[in-house]
Amino acid sequence: MRQRKDSVKQLRAAFLVAALLVAALYPSFLSQSSATPSHSGTYVFPLVNKGYFAVVHHVLSNARSSIYASLLFISDPSSSSVVRQLLNDLVSAKGRGVDVRVLIEVATYDWGSSEAYEYLSSRGVDVRWDSPSKFTHTKLIVVDGETVILGSTNWSHSAIDRNNEVSVLINSSEIGQFYREYFLSLWKDSSENPNLDVLEKHNVTCLYNEHIYNELLSAISGASKRVHVLMYRMRREGVAKNLVDALASAAERGVDVKVVLEDDSANEDAYQYLQSCGAQVKFDAGLVTHAKLVICDDVVFVGDTNWESDYFLYTNTVGVLVAYKSLADYLDRYFQQIWESGYSARYLPQLYTSTPLVVCGGSSSASAEVLVVNAGYGYDQYQLLVKAQQGWSSTLSPSETVELYPSESAEVELTLSFESSAEGKAVVCCKPIAAPDYYASISIDISSAPPQSNGSESGGGLNLDFAYIAPVLLVIAVGAYWLKRRKIFA
Repeated sequence: MRQRKDSVKQLRAAFLVAALLVAALYPSFLSQSSATPSHSGTYVFPLVNKGYFAVVHHVLSNARSSIYASLLFISDPSSSSVVRQLLNDLVSAKGRGVDVRVLIEVATYDWGSSEAYEYLSSRGVDVRWDSPSKFTHTKLIVVDGETVILGSTNWSHSAIDRNNEVSVLINSSEIGQFYREYFLSLWKDSSENPNLDVLEKHNVTCLYNEHIYNELLSAISGASKRVHVLMYRMRREGVAKNLVDALASAAERGVDVKVVLEDDSANEDAYQYLQSCGAQVKFDAGLVTHAKLVICDDVVFVGDTNWESDYFLYTNTVGVLVAYKSLADYLDRYFQQIWESGYSARYLPQLYTSTPLVVCGGSSSASAEVLVVNAGYGYDQYQLLVKAQQGWSSTLSPSETVELYPSESAEVELTLSFESSAEGKAVVCCKPIAAPDYYASISIDISSAPPQSNGSESGGGLNLDFAYIAPVLLVIAVGAYWLKRRKIFA
């Protein structure tokens, strides 16, 4: 009898040991299955004026699984080579198995959208009109559920090649998922308001429809240094009046308030009122200023919402508040050129990379493709500079100098070499040689961590083997205990 009790105790001890092994080693197995280090960063790239096309063309051409686009209107592709190219990008993506869906505002049927609709549908792209009961003013694209493009830029020749326009591209799976759900809600029924909570991730606040007004009013009311606004339409009526009044209040408390408006009679009342309150206000000259840009200290709003009550209350619109000083400063340099010239930005370099996080993967170096775009309206030579964190070195190929005409782009390969630091950051700066103060820069995160695969190839085979053995030991212990209880062996 005593021997039998001792056997039971031994089995219980085996059971406890097995459980401890599972608790200690199974998380190790889970960590081994990760191919690359986890990264929670959100990357935001400005897309201004002539810089929109090159980046969007690049992103659409490299889409892997899905492209969802909700667009106010699309010009007749037979009248614009840039619009036709973007439509062909959608058709090509569809041809390689990408889920492509395009939603167009039905009220723009006679603006050229009917020809674009036919162009896409005849080539197999899933395209539909929105509901006529609610106006959809968005210029939203979501690619692969992780890249979001939004702002003021319509798919028209004037918007892409001539106007003052501001959009942003955001790389983030969480933000991508938010706007994917927004799009799918409109795709199902654009007359219904999407049921989404405002999302705040990594200093980016994702907004839509009626949520834009309150956040924008709060940002203007809380500004202490600068409020610079570039706006297509601004009217003192309904809730939009409260935003105009907030600008006036900011000017009265000493904030540097500057507003550039599209030269249109609809903006005259707001223009006169702001001037009377001490704000600095100008009409643009010579081209269309279609942007909806608000810079409040180091926070930026970019979206498609005109300052009219119907846009805030009864229209499908999207926008983001981004609290990145580097983005605010870049867009303020853009704004100041328009303010000073009354026309547009002469020096406007733009940078984009689809690999903002590079991993050496066990080797001594890694590369990232950087797209350099001339978004201004004149020929420019650019000098490219890289400042890598200590422990890393960098080279640019084919050259550190790029020459571009307006709308042109060039790809430059940035190679980062690991010397002594496991993690780091590299900043790529692009300066017009004739005006180095009007620079653009992007940050690229770098890591020397090798990929961790299963088995002994990664040097992790020992932990992986025990992770598999531990559950087996547990099963054996439980089985033996059950057999003992059933008196199958003494």
